[in-house]
Amino acid sequence: MSTDESLVSALESMVGSEWLLSDDATYAIDGLTPTAVVFPEDEAQSAAVLRLADERQASVFPRGGGR
Repeated sequence: MSTDESLVSALESMVGSEWLLSDDATYAIDGLTPTAVVFPEDEAQSAAVLRLADERQASVFPRGGGR
């Protein structure tokens, strides 16, 4: 399993597949498609996602406005 696949799998276990998009060009930033886009349900999920990103040294780009 690649690093990206491992990250996506871990995120999916945190928030559920309905709240996770992977390789979605809709959310590209400066032409770069994110590995994952997460829609945490609450503060606890947000904190868990940020802890995982820190552990994996993954970049996070916060975005408001919902889906």
